Amino acid sequence: MFVVVAAASVPLRISSTHGAWFTVDDWDYLSGRTVGNAGDLFRAHYEHWSTLIVIAYRALWSAFGLRYRAYELFAIVLYLAVAALVRVVARRAGAGPWTATVAASLLVLLGIGIENNFFTSALVFGLTQLLLSDHDGPVDWRDYAGLAAGLAALMCSALGVAMVFVVGVAALLRRGWRIALLHTAPLAAAYLLWLVAAPAGQSASSLHAQGFGDVVSFVARGFGAGFDHLGAVTGFGILVVAVLGIGASLLGAHDGLRVVRGRAAPAVALLAGAVVFLVLTGAARSGSGTGILHGVGPEHARAGRYAYVVAVMLLPALALAVDAIVRRWHLVAWVLVALLAVSVPARIHDYRSAGREFAAQNGFNRVLVLSAPRLPLAHQLPRDLSVSILGGGGPPLGWLLDSLPSGRIPAAPALTPESTATETLTLALRRTRAAPPRRCTTVTRPTNAVLTKGGVLGVRSHAVDVVYLPSDDVTSLPRRLPVGSVVALAGPLRLRILPVAHAGRPAVVCR
Repeated sequence: MFVVVAAASVPLRISSTHGAWFTVDDWDYLSGRTVGNAGDLFRAHYEHWSTLIVIAYRALWSAFGLRYRAYELFAIVLYLAVAALVRVVARRAGAGPWTATVAASLLVLLGIGIENNFFTSALVFGLTQLLLSDHDGPVDWRDYAGLAAGLAALMCSALGVAMVFVVGVAALLRRGWRIALLHTAPLAAAYLLWLVAAPAGQSASSLHAQGFGDVVSFVARGFGAGFDHLGAVTGFGILVVAVLGIGASLLGAHDGLRVVRGRAAPAVALLAGAVVFLVLTGAARSGSGTGILHGVGPEHARAGRYAYVVAVMLLPALALAVDAIVRRWHLVAWVLVALLAVSVPARIHDYRSAGREFAAQNGFNRVLVLSAPRLPLAHQLPRDLSVSILGGGGPPLGWLLDSLPSGRIPAAPALTPESTATETLTLALRRTRAAPPRRCTTVTRPTNAVLTKGGVLGVRSHAVDVVYLPSDDVTSLPRRLPVGSVVALAGPLRLRILPVAHAGRPAVVCR
């Protein structure tokens, strides 16, 4: 059944993400790093050690360029691998085959977190280390292979730190402190060495917690989001907590602490790891942030990538608890089957909705990125210009220009003269803090203006619309300019300034 669900999810995902495109994180790995530079390989990505992600992206870039489908399939494979490993962990912990399969299938259909390759890859390697270390007897090749997997998890993202903690707790419960030390101490040393020796990367210090209360709120919201995403009915998180509590009491009454120190150790360790993950993430990400890193404080814990990690770490214990309840009260199984039957259509809908939302959020930059190096004024623009409708977080224009001859930049959608003018206006006119010119006029009707490269246009009192006129018979779509100043990064730009009605009060433009 799991194989069927996993296989069916692939066309579902691909069909619902038509037009999706690369995110801010992707552009750092693609345009900001090279495999041949040690600094690029080991420099932090917003405080994550991401060496293996850099290598993976550079390999995909060499093979496929900016053809997004290859990267999407890479993300889907990682996502399905996490679900498959969760099923194995649940089975190892003592959950029945159907319970473990349902748990893993729910994870497949969550839809959230799928594009965060540095999280899913860390989970793949971390869960692999957990399974390799979960055996009786003395140290053997599985433990050393597990150490290699744990190092790989650390080299994907900071989530690897929480996964090393999980493995350490599981090994301590089942095999004692010496084995736990073997699986954690070398990895802790490697991570500390990276922290000390790695070049400085992008800073996320503005997102750090402002106090202990932020972390507590982040943890509470993170658990709530993770619990709620598992179900399709209101209050499902409360049901999850109740099932965990009842299942734990039944297991404890039947097997005592033996189950915790035996087969259930990986599931218990993952549950503890969810707390550690949210605490560490809350300390680093519960602040308000600035610029493109602007967040919403502790409410940031409800982001899909964090809820996904919580769900992954919760599901093996939840599967074990459900099994214990069903063994005690057989009729409960029918209630759970009914809940599952109700949830499946909603889960599929949510899975597709998550894909469409991702496509809508990131696909709008696709046309701009592909067309930017082909625009008539492209070579006049600064090479370090971030190609993004948002003004930041996109690839540098110089990198796109240099990559164009290689064929790795796919052809842009057919550009009309109007769309070419619109893309040019988007890139060539950018906000600036420079003081506006002193010569100002009141705009009551359409007014023409020409900005040379470096020229500044100031808007006072009220916003105006502006269009770019590369020729007499071509006009771009209008762009709204709020109060402030913009600078022409290329030129000359022949513009038409259009007044916007503001209760009869005209705008003032300085140029």
